[in-house]
Amino acid sequence: MRLEHLYQYSNADWTFAPAPGQDDLWAPPTDEPASHDTHLARTVARLRDGLQPEDTAEDARRTVEFLTALYKSGVTGVPVRRGGIDPSDPFYRSMWG
Repeated sequence: MRLEHLYQYSNADWTFAPAPGQDDLWAPPTDEPASHDTHLARTVARLRDGLQPEDTAEDARRTVEFLTALYKSGVTGVPVRRGGIDPSDPFYRSMWG
């Protein structure tokens, strides 16, 4: 049995709860099962077909921003808004602040 199949997630596995009066800025646009395996396979298939990967550097930056906000919120116990981590923030250069 391949272990990566045990770790596929869909939108049903997560709860997105924006602050009162705020848009749900972090909600994913689709409900495609996700894992490193499924993402890498799709990227490799596109490259083999001579196509650009679907994900851009900006997509990767938003993902890292989201993960950093999760870490910062977990460490500080305070909600972190999108765009709330700038170069002066200790979490900008390290997930550990």
